[in-house]
Amino acid sequence: MTLLLNEHEVLTSNENQIILTNKRIQMTQKDWGRSYKISIFLEDISSTQVLYKSNIVWLVLGIFSLVYFALALIQNDRFSYYDKAPMQISLVVGLIFLALYWFSRRHIISIHSDGGKPLEFMINRMSDAEIEHFFDKVQSSKHDRMNELFKQ
Repeated sequence: MTLLLNEHEVLTSNENQIILTNKRIQMTQKDWGRSYKISIFLEDISSTQVLYKSNIVWLVLGIFSLVYFALALIQNDRFSYYDKAPMQISLVVGLIFLALYWFSRRHIISIHSDGGKPLEFMINRMSDAEIEHFFDKVQSSKHDRMNELFKQ
């Protein structure tokens, strides 16, 4: 990141993917075959939030499959050997759906700008204290930036 005139770095986070300066916040991500960069000037930030995202459909399907398995298990004596295959399949499918739900969960920080795309990043390796510190730094930097702009 090339700093602007009179700009200095305040904080870096998420293994230097997020850089907060006294004028803007920038995120740079590089994955296999993909590069993504977004920058928001501090005065354009309208809200910040921490949220969990997940695919709830996987959870519902997993619970439904496991309930079917439990009901079939209760009536196990009535089934012949060949009728037990759907019961066993429902157990495996239910566990797969629950695993898909578990891996779809994402802990995300989202910083929204006025009318622009939000800056969103996963916070896998950040503790609650680090998240709180990051939020405080973003808010205090925005406050300082707004004071700087309106003094002129």
